[in-house]
Amino acid sequence: MDKYLLLTSIVFSVTIVSFIVEYIAPIIKNYGKYKESIKNGVYRFLHYYVFIYIGLFIFLFKSNSVHAYLYLLITLGLFCHWYLCECCILTYLELKSYDIDHNEYPTTFHPTFNSLFRDYADMFMSVVSVIFLITIGSIFYYNKSMPLYIKGLYTVFAVFFLKESVVRQRMNNQIQYPTDIRSFFMKYVHC
Repeated sequence: MDKYLLLTSIVFSVTIVSFIVEYIAPIIKNYGKYKESIKNGVYRFLHYYVFIYIGLFIFLFKSNSVHAYLYLLITLGLFCHWYLCECCILTYLELKSYDIDHNEYPTTFHPTFNSLFRDYADMFMSVVSVIFLITIGSIFYYNKSMPLYIKGLYTVFAVFFLKESVVRQRMNNQIQYPTDIRSFFMKYVHC
């Protein structure tokens, strides 16, 4: 449990630093008000938590522990979420708090990561993706007790969701989000 506390403290520190950096040099000129900053803090914290968890899992946890199953569930849920929503909901919510026209920014623009990494945000996300692949490989290799069908099912679903949501998705397209969160859920979640 102390590893999750360490992870939370790292994420909290990174979130604070990202707000300080953005306060000094805003990435978007029309930054929201104080109330939106609090919401952005929550969105950024969650976004950084997911990415740092994915990136640091291999260094914090054993690949053959119960944490590996949790990791697989979280990452598969993430892929499914990208597939169903056709975007990252946290990025959408954070962009909504800026006083901007959403059509100005492509779907690959993430204010969470651009606030801290600026021009290197894409490289950061690519490095985390490579670490993710290494982590999945180590979980599958070192977790001998994991049934082969679970490894196979995970691989099939992960490839399907990633192929559909990342490769085929409207990458670098303009964001076509509904105007409010209620209509977003009505469009993407409610059938």
